[in-house]
Amino acid sequence: MNFAFTDFYAFLRGPGFVISVLVFAAGFIYRSAVMIRATRKIRKQSFNLENYKWNGHVQTKGPLFHRIIFIFKNKIRNTIFGTNPVIGIISLIFHILLFITPVFLSAHNIIADLTIGLSLPALPEQLTDIFTILLLSMGGFFLSRRIFIPRVRIISTSRDYMILLFVMAPFFSGFLAYHQFFNYRAVIFTHMVIGEIAIMIIPFTSLAHMPFILFSRFYIDSEHNITAGRRTW
Repeated sequence: MNFAFTDFYAFLRGPGFVISVLVFAAGFIYRSAVMIRATRKIRKQSFNLENYKWNGHVQTKGPLFHRIIFIFKNKIRNTIFGTNPVIGIISLIFHILLFITPVFLSAHNIIADLTIGLSLPALPEQLTDIFTILLLSMGGFFLSRRIFIPRVRIISTSRDYMILLFVMAPFFSGFLAYHQFFNYRAVIFTHMVIGEIAIMIIPFTSLAHMPFILFSRFYIDSEHNITAGRRTW
């Protein structure tokens, strides 16, 4: 029994993790190629800082910095930060924690060091524990919005619920494993399996918006761009 546990744990820690990263990388490259093929390069930029218009208003005077601020503020109006700042801030914090919590987790970096000899700086365990609780709380908040707010519920599908729960599952199981609730072996196996599956499905589900934010906000021209895009659909 101990041998089976050690053997399976070693597989998940080593080859299993490598496989999940390779699947993610292959999927990311494939989806990037598809996205690029679905767009074309903009031959001439229409963006003109000297005569920038927004809803009929023209901003041509004042220092360059003030004009850039004017443009940026009007860009923000098209995003969630303009239409619903509270949800926008919560969403921003949620996505930041979603990235930094697992990447800079002490336990993950110890395993990375033992497996491949490389690791990143680790945040204090108490801090990542707080981050996990905050992240789970915000995940519960987003789930509640989909359930109880009609305008959000009506556009939500079963896939949206499953994706949100699947994103939360590695953090919830990791929290249980760290505090050694329930059967540790069962919990740590569940945590590692779900986490590696989550890595693999990112490019093939709506989770792809995380790595593709550079395309949607900086590279492909749209009303939601932060900067002038270089390609258009």
